[in-house]
Amino acid sequence: MLDISVIVPVYNSEKYIEKCLDSLVSQTIKSYEIIIVNDGSTDGSLNLIKKYKNNNIKIISTKNNGIGVARNTGLKHAKGKYVVFVDSDDYVSSLFLEKMLNTATSKNADIVICDMYKVFDADTLKDNKITFKNGNIKDNKEQLINIPLGPCGKLFSKTILTSLFAENLKYEDVPFVVSALLNSKNTIKLNEYLYYYIIHDRSETTSMDERVFDILKILRMANSSLSKHSFLKEETEYLNIVLLSRYNLQQGKQKKKELKIKFLNESFSFLNDNFPNWRKNIYFKKEPIFKRIIKTHKLLIRLCWFIYN
Repeated sequence: MLDISVIVPVYNSEKYIEKCLDSLVSQTIKSYEIIIVNDGSTDGSLNLIKKYKNNNIKIISTKNNGIGVARNTGLKHAKGKYVVFVDSDDYVSSLFLEKMLNTATSKNADIVICDMYKVFDADTLKDNKITFKNGNIKDNKEQLINIPLGPCGKLFSKTILTSLFAENLKYEDVPFVVSALLNSKNTIKLNEYLYYYIIHDRSETTSMDERVFDILKILRMANSSLSKHSFLKEETEYLNIVLLSRYNLQQGKQKKKELKIKFLNESFSFLNDNFPNWRKNIYFKKEPIFKRIIKTHKLLIRLCWFIYN
C-alpha cells in the first residue's frame, strides 16, 4: 500500500496548475500518488498536466460535475493509507508530505493539520495560523469551532473517511471534515507553514451569488451528524452562528438586492428554528458586544451592507 494519495481536482486552472504540480512532484518522499481529476476543463489545463511524465501521477478525466464529485472520484481511486487534498490553484512545501506523514506515524494520528499561508497578488503572504488542542473532539470540544472545515492543509487516515463530499452544492467540504473530526481518535497540529492557499478574484471563497443558499443545506447535513453527539451542543450551535453571520455580512457584495434580503431572512429563520436560544450561546457571548449586536439585528447588518457599498 502507498503511504499517501494526493487528490487534486482541476477545473480550468491553466494559470496555476503547473506551480501546483511542480510542488507535488518534488516531494521528498517516494511512496505516494497524485490523483488528478480533470473535471471537464475547457482551457489548456489537461494539456499542461499531460506534460508531466511522472509515474506517481494518475489522470482521471470526467465531465464537469463540480468539485464535490471530483474529490469523491479521487477518493474512490485512492490507494494510499492516508489522503491529502490539494486544490489546483494552490501549492505546497517540498517537505509537506514527509512532515505530515512523519507526524501521523510518530503521534499515531488520524488527522494532521499544518498552518498555511494565504497568498495574494504579487505573492504577498499572510499567516493563517490554526490553534487547537490535540486529541479527539470528545475531550477537546472546541476543535469543532477552532479547526477550519476545509480539507486542504490536512492529512487524513483513510480509515476514518466514512463520509463523502456533498455533491452539486457549494461548501461541500463542511460535512466531510465534520465527519472526519468526529471519527478521529487523535487530531494533531503540526506547527509549520507547509501549504500555500491562493486568494484570487475567482476563488470559490470570494464569489458571492445565489449559491450562498447552499450553506443552509450543508448545515442541515452537518447538524444531522453532530446531533448524535449531545456533548457538542454549544459548539454545534456556535458553528452555525459563525458561518451564517459571516455570509450575512458578506451579502454586502451581492448585487441582487432581493437575493441578499432573502438570504438574510432565511438565515435568521434557520437559526431561530434550530437554535431558539442562539443569542445566549456561551461562545457567542464571548464575542465583543458591538459585534454581537450587529450579528443579531437584521437592520444593522443591512446598514453594514450600505456602508460597504
